Amino acid sequence: MTTSSGRPRLRSMVAATAAAALAVTATATLIPTISSSAVAASTVEDEGANCAVPATIVLYRSDFTVSELVKPIEGCGEVSPPAGCIAELSTFNGDSKFVGVAVSGCGSIKGVQFTPSATPTDCFVQVGADPVETCSPTGGATFAPTTQEVLLAMHTDAEPPCGPVMTTITLAGGAVVKIPDNWC
Repeated sequence: MTTSSGRPRLRSMVAATAAAALAVTATATLIPTISSSAVAASTVEDEGANCAVPATIVLYRSDFTVSELVKPIEGCGEVSPPAGCIAELSTFNGDSKFVGVAVSGCGSIKGVQFTPSATPTDCFVQVGADPVETCSPTGGATFAPTTQEVLLAMHTDAEPPCGPVMTTITLAGGAVVKIPDNWC
């Protein structure tokens, strides 16, 4: 079955599949269902998907219990860096194990994540001249949208070896900019 646009009627197909699977087996078979909001977000990325809405997968078990998995959509809304956007790698306070990035010129941003080439043990963020705050060593920092420079720094468990690093910037509108670089 398809809609007038030629797209399958997902809910009808999933309901029929779930009913058939439940009738056939009495074990704990999991039947994945993708919510309509996730389908919209994951299939129309080029049409301006709302990347703030995570994908939801609904699992129907043969005992009629339901579970949901909610995950962000990988690569959703990834865009090229705006002109003038800079992610400058640095060490701080003369400490080779205190590494980070200074992000500027990217327009209005609301998040920065830095993945160093060594394991981070803590995280600090400073937006413009605001006080330094702690952040997640693995998740980076989110903050109110700003056009000011953002410093994200973290201590690592060892001196970072030369190798690939990634700076991920979330623009105020939700699009994501990934800037790969090499440490060294």
